[in-house]
Amino acid sequence: MAPTDIGAYELVGLVEDIGGICYPAHIDRASNSVISNLGIFPDDLGVGLVEFSLRADPEQIFADNNRLFGKKYPYVQSSDAHRLVDIPERSRFLSAARV
Repeated sequence: MAPTDIGAYELVGLVEDIGGICYPAHIDRASNSVISNLGIFPDDLGVGLVEFSLRADPEQIFADNNRLFGKKYPYVQSSDAHRLVDIPERSRFLSAARV
């Protein structure tokens, strides 16, 4: 992957313009996450959903870090697997219908 000069706020708008849903990935990670890069989670980012790593405890993270979050966000959890063997069996899923 290559870096981009598109800012986070601009990216959210671009994704929404094409009908997508933009949400920050693995916000619980110590590196390569919004929080690790900014030190906070910007409530004005314009996202309505966040993603946690599979082994994270989102409820505890929200409870322990209320100074980082202005509100508790709806969330998804996923493996962030980079190898096929690391993808767990499906226990929950989202489905989307095009209108």
